[in-house]
Amino acid sequence: MSVTMDTCSVVSSLVPMYSSAGSRTEERVRVNEKQMCAVALLIAETILGTIEAIAQKNYKAFDANPGDGACQNQALELRRIMALDLSEECGELEKAALALKELVQTRKSSHKERGKMTPEGFFETHVESIQISKEMEYLLHCFMLTVTRVPYKTLENGVVLTRTESSRLNKLSKRLSNVSVIANGAQVQLSKLNMEVIRTHAGSLTTVEKKERVTTMLSEEHTHLYTPSARYAPKAHGSLFHSVQTVMHRLREEGALITLKSIVTEREPFHLVMRPSEAGGTFEVLADSAYADLSADAPIVVFEAVVDGSRAEVAEQIRTRGFTDLALTCSSKEAPYEPGSKLSAIKVPEALSEIQGFREKSTRVHFDHVYLTTVKAEGVKDEAA
Repeated sequence: MSVTMDTCSVVSSLVPMYSSAGSRTEERVRVNEKQMCAVALLIAETILGTIEAIAQKNYKAFDANPGDGACQNQALELRRIMALDLSEECGELEKAALALKELVQTRKSSHKERGKMTPEGFFETHVESIQISKEMEYLLHCFMLTVTRVPYKTLENGVVLTRTESSRLNKLSKRLSNVSVIANGAQVQLSKLNMEVIRTHAGSLTTVEKKERVTTMLSEEHTHLYTPSARYAPKAHGSLFHSVQTVMHRLREEGALITLKSIVTEREPFHLVMRPSEAGGTFEVLADSAYADLSADAPIVVFEAVVDGSRAEVAEQIRTRGFTDLALTCSSKEAPYEPGSKLSAIKVPEALSEIQGFREKSTRVHFDHVYLTTVKAEGVKDEAA
């Protein structure tokens, strides 16, 4: 498989405030010499870091937190992208990024070079000309925002809370200005991309019942644009329940390898690895003896959850009710859209009734986070040792 043919300028997507084509939200920032060099290096290092993570199958390097509650959307889309052949685009972008770094360094050290072209001219010629596919656009946003993601608090149940520290963008490019504007803009854009990709996945479903209801609930009409503060641009929040529903059925249709990872405070976490026995089938818990046969580089979607009960008890609940049912039960108990939103925000009566039905069920697992990684990186095979 190959990437899509649609492309965009890396500047217009990643740092639109510096684009000569105009910004999504505000006037273009005029670039002086210092700003131009810093932003150019940010783009070059983001590209190179992304390419390195792809080569190393370091999928956790794309575990971004744009604040839209769509980690499950990201895990599903990253799984799709990582199955594509990105080698040609990565090769071209690596050459462009390395050439850009060299040009910036030469310009910094030579007054003669600076005199040949204005900062604006250099930026438009050498930076804005870099084109990226939709898949690479997604990866670059995820990578950059993962750099800014830091843990800041561990709750009593073991859940680790994270936040965005815009200043960490300086790890990619020193002396970078407007770090908050860049990071916030990237969060807004990734939240929109997360809604775009989940709509595409929903449209491809073949096994879910009432597909029209799912696609309706994930449509632009039923998407919330929300910000907790007027200081920040609003992010896109889709129906959590229907996002999870889409993710679970797409993973089943694709025969994906997944695992439930427990968050516990008094003992070591455990995994329950699952995959459908056939495409579209229900997730079945693999025997521990099968862990050793898993490919170390195999992508695996991790559902991290606070667990109420032993490994055996949770495994039995999965066998009797199905993991999809548990996932939908968990999502039904959360805010349906942005934090603080109420069930009254669900405007489709049939969708509201479905969510209320799942809310009445109990579950031993309470999801906190979903991400993509590999069997080796997750340490799943170690449990079979």
